[in-house]
Amino acid sequence: MNLDGVRTMKLTTLRPRYIVITPRSPESYKAHLEAKGCDDLEIQEAFHRVEQFAIMNREQPGYFDMVISADNEDETYEILRKLVVEFLGENEVKSAKFRQGSMSSITSTLEQRVCKQIF
Repeated sequence: MNLDGVRTMKLTTLRPRYIVITPRSPESYKAHLEAKGCDDLEIQEAFHRVEQFAIMNREQPGYFDMVISADNEDETYEILRKLVVEFLGENEVKSAKFRQGSMSSITSTLEQRVCKQIF
């Protein structure tokens, strides 16, 4: 989601939670985007979005519920998983049921959008 989308959602009664995931290393992030098939323009746009979120976080501390800086997908997942468990409570997370095909479908959809969205 871009920053305008975040601003719009914050004005609703939905009470969204925003977690920004930023790369620690620009070189690793660029390599990740290239491996996903992003072209130079898409990579430039992705870096611009990262900078927009960083500026917003500096200018308005607390605007985002959490900022995760990581380059490794496994590390990022573990941090995010712990955050969700803490927020929802472990019992609610354990009771959630996912069909086997659902996660692979979600992952595939996310990979298709990775060039358009920040992590």
